[in-house]
Amino acid sequence: LFITHNLALVRSIAQSVVVLRDGTVVEQGPVRQVLEHPADPYTVALMEDVPKLRTTAGVTAEGPPAGRHSAQGHAAGPDAQQ
Repeated sequence: LFITHNLALVRSIAQSVVVLRDGTVVEQGPVRQVLEHPADPYTVALMEDVPKLRTTAGVTAEGPPAGRHSAQGHAAGPDAQQ
């Protein structure tokens, strides 16, 4: 049993999910089914509250643009010296 409001975490660690509202089961089933096709309005509202990943200009999967520095002050990005 794991109780959370973090649906991203639920998706990554659970196989099935039960959605409760005021202590009452409103929806349950396989995580993928419930999170990708929510049937209850409360589940839909929870899903709408999940932050969406956004891209930022100049930031890639490899890190900040070449010549930029990381938070530690070291050069970062694909061209940085190791």
